[in-house]
Amino acid sequence: MQVVLLALVATAAFAQKCVVESTGYIDLCENGESCTFVGCRCLQNSTSCFHQPEESGLAYRFCEVPEGPQYCRSGESCVKGVGCRCVTDCSPHQCTGTCEFSDENSLMPHTMNLKNANRLDCFLSGKCASLSATSQVGEEVKCVNGYAGEYPCLNVDLLSFLNPVDLGAPEGTNGNDIWGWSKQGRDFAIVCLTSGTSFVEITDPVNPQVIGFLPTTSFSSTWRDAKEYKDTAYIVSEAQNHGMQVFDLNRLLIETNPSKDNKYTPNLVYYDGMGSTNQRSTHNIAINEQSGFAFLVGCKTCKGGLLMVDISVPLNPVLAGCFDADGYTHDTQCVIYQGPDHRFLGREICFGLNEDSLTIVDVTVKGNASVMLSRRPYYGVRYTHQGWLTEDQRYLLVDDELDEMYNTYDNTQKTVTYVWDVSDLTEPRQIKQFQSPVVSIDHNQYVEGDYVYQSNYASGLRVWNGMSGELESDSWNANLVGFFDVHPTENVAQFYGSWSVFPFFKSAANVNTIVVNSIEKGLFVVNFDKKAHQSTSAIEA
Repeated sequence: MQVVLLALVATAAFAQKCVVESTGYIDLCENGESCTFVGCRCLQNSTSCFHQPEESGLAYRFCEVPEGPQYCRSGESCVKGVGCRCVTDCSPHQCTGTCEFSDENSLMPHTMNLKNANRLDCFLSGKCASLSATSQVGEEVKCVNGYAGEYPCLNVDLLSFLNPVDLGAPEGTNGNDIWGWSKQGRDFAIVCLTSGTSFVEITDPVNPQVIGFLPTTSFSSTWRDAKEYKDTAYIVSEAQNHGMQVFDLNRLLIETNPSKDNKYTPNLVYYDGMGSTNQRSTHNIAINEQSGFAFLVGCKTCKGGLLMVDISVPLNPVLAGCFDADGYTHDTQCVIYQGPDHRFLGREICFGLNEDSLTIVDVTVKGNASVMLSRRPYYGVRYTHQGWLTEDQRYLLVDDELDEMYNTYDNTQKTVTYVWDVSDLTEPRQIKQFQSPVVSIDHNQYVEGDYVYQSNYASGLRVWNGMSGELESDSWNANLVGFFDVHPTENVAQFYGSWSVFPFFKSAANVNTIVVNSIEKGLFVVNFDKKAHQSTSAIEA
């Protein structure tokens, strides 16, 4: 690769630009760094930037690792077999100044109050209480003539179901987010609940086995979220003083007493950068498995923006910085970019769903040195909630959590999914949308290949295909090819029903298995019949 070398050596007082021709990205060289084909780095022959003696497994700035050579930045050391890391004589970015506070202009408090009031009304009226159900295991229930037992369906069969008590939670517990983990041919659901997290093996999806339960660090909360990286679960919550629980999932593989009554403790709880004991809460967490960084969003610090944590050593998370230039971030997807915008190939890019906008940030350099590439609102915006890239990283599917309730898109209250063309990261365009045939609020969605798996509160799991095509084409349409409604009594624009889904299990037996977490009912394990949808059409239910 060629580089345009604007400055071989620059001082901190006179930072010089380094233009990387392969991407068009502009880096700033400081403290004696040189401009290389990957940007500014402190090289071995430099005499004016930080050097770490070669001892205790450490070497100089040119760092050989299995993935290929790296150039370490000023203040970093080369850890053999790992890569460039800040070890002893430099410190991570700290949260200071306005970063120490929450975003006073955030719309989230209103949204949380609205949800709590909505659910309280549901329980007081008896509607939600009537949705509780008895666990079903041991026998698959096929989707026949539009129903799997009592549940409306299309091309999705019920494999099993576990209610919150059978998941190991106390009476009165509700469900929220969900994730999954696969290793050694075994699959596990990481089931978030108001009172903690249940670990459930679904290797045999008809006969799920609860391995154990991890209680909350501090208090119960409506909001809990989990993600996985290198066989480690990272769990956050809106509960005050909860922090981030870090749990080694390998403990599940060797558990000799699997039981819903088996209570775990986390390997550690992370608090750095999360404020004082009356803060330390997080609404959501995203992990870039390619870079080894976690992004805590919706914290009471960093204005609720991107609180960045290096988890490359999974049981030793290290604060890496804060980006708060656009305030509160509700959710984000962060990737090592391999999309069509060649200026940013190989950069770490976060696609932020920031309450009233899509906000794209280059976080290759962590902290306030991260660069906001674009910020865009859109027609129908009320509360920008969550989104997921298509696999070619050309398009982003976005859901807005309040547009149906407030009729900001249209008056039907049918679920709207917004399609963005993000082929130009500095000029993303909202190009079209598609609607569900039923009334419901959307919540979370994930793309795998040609399919997007959506969790839409009162209408449950919805599966659409067409996500690997040319979505900007006039002839393109999303096709509803499957659904499973965990809230069969009504389709309404209210905040109860399905919270989230996970479709990424890796074992051959569960390639089409999806787990769905219902707020009122618990864990559903279902199977999407991809072959069946080729001979059927979507029906309204």
